Amino acid sequence: MHPRNAKLPAKPMGAPSKTHNNNRPVATPSDTSADPEILSRGQKRQLRRDRLRARLEIEKTRLIAEETNRIYEDAAKKWADLEAELRICIRNEMLDEVDMLYADNLKDRAWKMLTKFLQNMIGPDTHLYAHHKDSHHNYVEQLKILEQTHGDTLSIDHPDFPLSDTTFVYAPGTHIGIEEETLEILWEARITPWQAMNSHRRDCYIKTCNTLMEYTQSQNSKKHGTEKETNKDNQPLPRHGKMYAAGWHQTRGEKGKDIVYYTVQKGSTVTKLLDQKEKYERSTNNLADVAAEYAQGLQSLFPLGYKILTEFVQRNDLPSFAQLDLLHKGELVAMPFANSLTITHSDFSNYVHCDRDAIAVAYGWWWVGYRGHSKDSWKLSLDGSFDHNQVTGGSFLIAQHGIAIDFARAEGLVEIYWRGKNDHHVTLASNSPENVTRFGTSVQITQSGVGETSAKVLKYVMEF
Repeated sequence: MHPRNAKLPAKPMGAPSKTHNNNRPVATPSDTSADPEILSRGQKRQLRRDRLRARLEIEKTRLIAEETNRIYEDAAKKWADLEAELRICIRNEMLDEVDMLYADNLKDRAWKMLTKFLQNMIGPDTHLYAHHKDSHHNYVEQLKILEQTHGDTLSIDHPDFPLSDTTFVYAPGTHIGIEEETLEILWEARITPWQAMNSHRRDCYIKTCNTLMEYTQSQNSKKHGTEKETNKDNQPLPRHGKMYAAGWHQTRGEKGKDIVYYTVQKGSTVTKLLDQKEKYERSTNNLADVAAEYAQGLQSLFPLGYKILTEFVQRNDLPSFAQLDLLHKGELVAMPFANSLTITHSDFSNYVHCDRDAIAVAYGWWWVGYRGHSKDSWKLSLDGSFDHNQVTGGSFLIAQHGIAIDFARAEGLVEIYWRGKNDHHVTLASNSPENVTRFGTSVQITQSGVGETSAKVLKYVMEF
């Protein structure tokens, strides 16, 4: 018998069978609990890969968690920093706002206290106006451009007039413009209806106004500064109204004379000349009273302005416009006040300008006069039948500060102090009915009346 066919010895009990058993459990690669001894090499490799992949997943999860925590911590830190910065910013803004509110409140309280103080000193109808330096520079330039394009004096009715940037003043009482930072007084206006005056003051005002109205009838109108104003084509701009002057001015090449006094002009007829001379002598005899009234008015309205003006006159030995006799027995006659008085009427208007004055103090009166016939003398109406409302327009505009003294809505006598040398100003166009006119006046220290001339060596000349 072939050895292969020989009968094999019996299998010991419990020995593993060597025959293939299809029901034998087979470990899967993912079965990590499987006995490695029963795994094939491929299964073992798969098992290692699975374990490595599991470790990688665990490490990945750990790293993600760590990165998430780091990002969260960084974000939390940045958020905390932002919150702290925001709190500081909010606190600073709140502090700034509190400071501003406190400052505004303090400024408002100070302004109210100043107003109350001035009302207690001057009167309850005192009004204050705050101004900022150079806040109306563009306003002035706009007006100048309008004058050039319009080719004439301006009116508030002009379609491009900056009404919204203009403050109109017309109520009875005292109005004071103050530079907000320095508290410098820039302008003042006092508006007093005739019926609101006490009888003594009203009589003094009436006498002064009558003297000046008569004075204008003793002279021919003089040319005013607008004759030098030209348009963009260098053509002279039109002049409006009439201007008269009293006082001393430098001569224009007159031999043997330094300065002369404005005097009566030669009339076209002997009768007119005599009439002018009579009115001239009568009115000039009252000029000392006129100067006294204007001095009192300026001193009561703006005491510092009066002090500046009179001290300048005294230092420079200048003659007053009311001082017809410079020397008496060889000695200077002392009458320290403005050397020039200007009077305008007949719808006088001019162009935006600054005055050629020696000092920045100008003071004037405005009122309305009427006459029954063209040859009658000008008169005042105290019952309101002829007042500023009869004349349309003609506001005195202190353009440097956007302030318009609105005569057409005012009553009685209007007094104004302004810094004519420093601040641009203008008289706007007006329209008067026949035989009614608004008079405007001003007293100033004109540069032409100062020059390098001392009153002690002036040669007094009076011509008729």
